[in-house]
Amino acid sequence: MNAKYRARHERPQRWHGHPVVLTALIVASVATVALGVPAGLGFGGVVAQFRTMAIDSIFDDRGDADPPYVVVWGTLGVFGCVFTAGLAGAAARRYRGRPARPVFPAVLALAGGTVGVWMSAREWLPPLAVGTAVDPVFHQDEPWGFWGWLCYYADWWVPALMLVVTLLVLGHAVTGRRRYTERSTS
Repeated sequence: MNAKYRARHERPQRWHGHPVVLTALIVASVATVALGVPAGLGFGGVVAQFRTMAIDSIFDDRGDADPPYVVVWGTLGVFGCVFTAGLAGAAARRYRGRPARPVFPAVLALAGGTVGVWMSAREWLPPLAVGTAVDPVFHQDEPWGFWGWLCYYADWWVPALMLVVTLLVLGHAVTGRRRYTERSTS
């Protein structure tokens, strides 16, 4: 056996079951969920901007005074979430002593993102008039088309879609872990 391969194989075994690695795993997992929330808030802020453009006139200036901090914090949340999910995955591999990459950090990030999108959707601006894009400047109102109605209900279906994606990834993680366990025991 090659010495380089042997060292790579024995490195995870050295940390197998170590309490420091377990602590790092727990902290990184909690941080992944916590950073997923601002990432979801930022994504929700972007969706809210597109929703407002679709259901109201471009001259609607109700949200113009709000600074874009939510989107900036959301971007930082995405980068932090990727970093902490990587740390959680590495800690899980070391703690378990197995080379397989776990999927649970993606589930944690998506769960936090789902909560963030749901929180953001509760604060989206209502339309000036349901079914009509009101033009407060030139008074040339236009009825909504399919896109307008789809965006009007986005405060419900976007968080629901995020929840479905989170549950699908959770199901994939559980079945993948089950298959991995069955293969390793047989």
